[in-house]
Amino acid sequence: MAKQSLTKNLVKNRLATVELALSKLDADYEQTTYRKNVLVADCIKNAREELEAAFEKLFDDNFQNAFELAGIAWLHTDFGRQLIDAEAIEHILGESDYLELSDIGIPWENRAKTHLSFLDQELQKLRAEINASRGST
Repeated sequence: MAKQSLTKNLVKNRLATVELALSKLDADYEQTTYRKNVLVADCIKNAREELEAAFEKLFDDNFQNAFELAGIAWLHTDFGRQLIDAEAIEHILGESDYLELSDIGIPWENRAKTHLSFLDQELQKLRAEINASRGST
């Protein structure tokens, strides 16, 4: 019974730590006056969902899963914290395009297809040159 209590306390401590960090991140995010980063908002949302699932597992006495879900929530929280800190540095320095991750919705697929098409054409030219040089030797 003592081991179960210790495990439950360990999970509770982890959950409390993550909840505190997440609350601080959420408060800092809400206080930002510069442009809000969608990725930070997603990190906060995902961390909350993982924490809720962890609490459910804790109430079901599934301590291992609760502990793991709290760890995932921590990763979301920590990543969100790093993003908001980086944007705060950008804001303080007055840089306009440092770590513009909130514009991640730019359609990169079309640019990638264009570049890959160019590379494919270059490869075909090289193959033709190689085949032509083999035929002349």
